[in-house]
Amino acid sequence: MFGRDDKESARDYLRDLGIPMDSHSYWWVKYPIRAINEIQKLVDNTNASIYFPDGEMICEEIIWTNFGTPYRIRIVVHDSHPFVMPCVTIVEPVITNAVHRWNDGKLCLMHPDEYDSRMSILEFRNMTATWCFCHDVYQQTSEWPAAEYIHT
Repeated sequence: MFGRDDKESARDYLRDLGIPMDSHSYWWVKYPIRAINEIQKLVDNTNASIYFPDGEMICEEIIWTNFGTPYRIRIVVHDSHPFVMPCVTIVEPVITNAVHRWNDGKLCLMHPDEYDSRMSILEFRNMTATWCFCHDVYQQTSEWPAAEYIHT
């Protein structure tokens, strides 16, 4: 859609979509072609709502597991993107007894050293869907049915 030298056209395109472009610190202003690709992947492959409050890109979606459990997820993409991984939380249902979450409630989807800046936001959404399925299995069996990183 846009080539390497089309940054200004890409910024115009994002502006036309109604995305705030009033700060050079927003990651989508710095990397507009990447932003368009990220947004397009989410639009094409999910039912996520995407909005841009206060310099963040937030994606929210309800994911249904094979067990019929709905999970409302939130992915927050900060200004440091793509150099720092997005933060993912479960908004609903309220989960109090979950494993594979950090102390602040964010999901632990991988060891931080495994993050690669080439990873897409859609990949995080898909890892979150896997986490939701694993959480349902864990609730039934007390065993996590996937590879684990044990953080200390």
